Amino acid sequence: MQKKICSVCIFFTFAFAVFAQSYSVDDLFEELKNISTIGYKGIDVTECRKFFRDLNAQGPLAITKKNFDFAIIGGNAFFKVIDPKTNKVYYTRNGRFNPNKDGYLALENGYVLSPKIKVNTKKTVLKTSIKEQELYITYDDGTEQKEKIALYDFENNSSRNEGLYFTASRAYEQEPYSRVCAGVLEHSTVRMHLTLLLLQNMLYKMRDEKNSLNYAEHQINWINDILRESVVFIAPDDVYTDYVNAGQETQRENVSVAPTNSLTEKVTNFFVKEFTNYANEGIKTPPKPITVTEWQKKLAEFKYEELSK
Repeated sequence: MQKKICSVCIFFTFAFAVFAQSYSVDDLFEELKNISTIGYKGIDVTECRKFFRDLNAQGPLAITKKNFDFAIIGGNAFFKVIDPKTNKVYYTRNGRFNPNKDGYLALENGYVLSPKIKVNTKKTVLKTSIKEQELYITYDDGTEQKEKIALYDFENNSSRNEGLYFTASRAYEQEPYSRVCAGVLEHSTVRMHLTLLLLQNMLYKMRDEKNSLNYAEHQINWINDILRESVVFIAPDDVYTDYVNAGQETQRENVSVAPTNSLTEKVTNFFVKEFTNYANEGIKTPPKPITVTEWQKKLAEFKYEELSK
C-alpha cells in the first residue's frame, strides 16, 4: 500500500505541476482547513487556467436526523441569511439551523434565515419534513406549523477567498426545482486528496527553488501520512457516532441516495469512488472517518507557520 501511495504522489507531482501554478500554498492550506466546514464551496482544483471557486458543485450529503439541519440538493440555490448586528445579507449552503433565543431559525454564528421562520420553543418539536420547499414542523401536542423555505440564486461579488458566506450584487428567488431536505447536511466540496497532492507538489517545487533538501520535509511527510491513513471524511463531533455506527439507516423519505447497509458503507463507497477518479487505483485498507476536532489537531501538526520562515 505504501508503494502505491508513493507512486501516486510521484504521478501527481508531474501531472499537476501546471495546476499548482494557479494557486498559492495559502490557498490550498485554507482549503484543508475548510474540509470540515458544512456547506463550504471549495476551489475547483481541476481548473488550471485560473483560480476558480465552483459555487454550483454539490457536496456529499450526510444524514444527521436533526430537525433543523437542512441540505440543498441541486446547484444554483442558496439559503439567504441576515446578520442581525449589521443587517448585511449573505447567501450560503450551510444548513445547520437552530432556534435562537427569540425562536427564529439561525446559524451558529447568529445569522438568521430569511424569510424568517419562528419556532414555538414552548413546545417540543417531534419531527420536521420538507415538501416542495414547504417546511412542516410537528409538535408534541399534535399541531403542525407550515413555513416556506426560500432559495436564491445570485451574482457573486464576494472576495476571492470567501467560500461559505457570499455577498451579491444582484439576487433573485429561485423557482422550486432544487430540493431541500431535513435532517441532512451538505459537506464541503473540497477534494481532500487532490488538494493534498497539489500542496505537496508546490512544497517540492519550493524546496527545489531554495535548493534545500530539508525545506518543508516535515510538511511533505505529514501529507504522505494523511494519504497513507486513508482519512476520507471529517464529521461534526456531535453526529460522528451516527456516521460510523454499522446498521445506521442511510435512507430518509425525502433524500435520494444510493441504498447501502450503513453510513460506514456509504462513506467507504464515496471514498473508493473518489480515490479511483484521482489515481485509477483500488484501495485495500478501509477509509478512516475522523471528527472535526481530530482533523483540527492534525492540521496543527502540519506546522504551517514554519513555511513562512
